[in-house]
Amino acid sequence: MRLGSAAPGVGAAPIVVDMGEGAVRAVQARKRGEPRVCCYPALHDAIGQADESAACLAGVLDRHGFVGSRVVLIAPRRLTRASLVAVPRAAEGVPIDAIVRAEVARVHGIDDGFEVVKWPLPRSSDATGEAGVMVQAIEHKPARGVVRALERQGLVVESLLPVTPLLTRSAVAMGITGSGMSVLIEAGWRDAYVSALIAGVCVYQRTLSGVGLGAVLAQALDDGADAADAIESEGGRLAGVTDGGLVSRSAAAVADQLGSEAKRVSEYASRRYRGHQLGAALLSGDLWDVPGAEARVAASVGAAARVLRPGALLGAEAPYAPGFGAAIAAAAFATGVAA
Repeated sequence: MRLGSAAPGVGAAPIVVDMGEGAVRAVQARKRGEPRVCCYPALHDAIGQADESAACLAGVLDRHGFVGSRVVLIAPRRLTRASLVAVPRAAEGVPIDAIVRAEVARVHGIDDGFEVVKWPLPRSSDATGEAGVMVQAIEHKPARGVVRALERQGLVVESLLPVTPLLTRSAVAMGITGSGMSVLIEAGWRDAYVSALIAGVCVYQRTLSGVGLGAVLAQALDDGADAADAIESEGGRLAGVTDGGLVSRSAAAVADQLGSEAKRVSEYASRRYRGHQLGAALLSGDLWDVPGAEARVAASVGAAARVLRPGALLGAEAPYAPGFGAAIAAAAFATGVAA
């Protein structure tokens, strides 16, 4: 068996695991050749059925030839909370971290602890001109449950990473954000997330609950069918997307809604950061595998749309499905092949 055959920190690169709601993905960089990659439908709830989900993952990793036990885990989206927090100007003795944590706990009602990833915002040009930080908080208790379930399978979780910073960092590394404004549209399976970026820095994020393709398909399928069946287990690509069928029609509706929301987000950001006009929409998630979805967003926002495919950061030649964006980016950064 390959899992656990390499001691933690020795030999093989870490395995990046993205336990999404629609699909589970794993990526492992290699010194030569294409990375190891696998994708399969999420048969179990990664949080509510953590042990079953972890056991399934371990078996799949073994069968697909992944090496070692080190894991970089991408935080399940349901555990991540985004906040824009106004803070005083930096000065000696000002407890910025304490202010941020207190505000996140108040806004999101998180009482059981959380990890924080934060970054300073460019100074806005609106009337307030206030300083601020953008925060991604990951809830402790449910995240620990996922980590411990993986550890019971012999895996060693080295880090837990939120999605949005990975995607924005990969876009900057690929040189596609420029110095102006762009919007990042993360089309999740159940929910979606639209962010405004200024020179590659996320300055605002809006969560859209229940508008993901999986949620729309489940509703169309009378709320009882398994919408995850629309994902092919090996390729991670959406099935039946060229026949004008249910997936195509649902994807078109979702793309239109996300495009309209992205337009509103960009207008809000342009008021806070005057002089910045939308240059491009950056797209991540399975939705963008559907022919025509990318063009519909471009028409809605009135700017170019580009699917994030950071495989080039690993020297990969294969055009991996857009749902792999965060996992491939994390694999590139974990191994130091991308800055």
